[in-house]
Amino acid sequence: MKLVTLLLPEAYLEGLDKLVGQGIYPSRSAAIRFAVLDMLKRELWQQERETVKEEVVATRKGRVRRPPRSSR
Repeated sequence: MKLVTLLLPEAYLEGLDKLVGQGIYPSRSAAIRFAVLDMLKRELWQQERETVKEEVVATRKGRVRRPPRSSR
């Protein structure tokens, strides 16, 4: 793992401390790691799965999907 330093609003820290105090997470760090993992699953990895599904469907229908053009 790598160390990441970040600034959070006080309200976020209070919420994290409540979750840790309730025993839901063992530490602030664990709660933040879980939140980042959840975000990646929803916003990044789900998009990648949908793209793969679209490519599979296009291939089965005899169409080849071209990669997007880069805007360089």
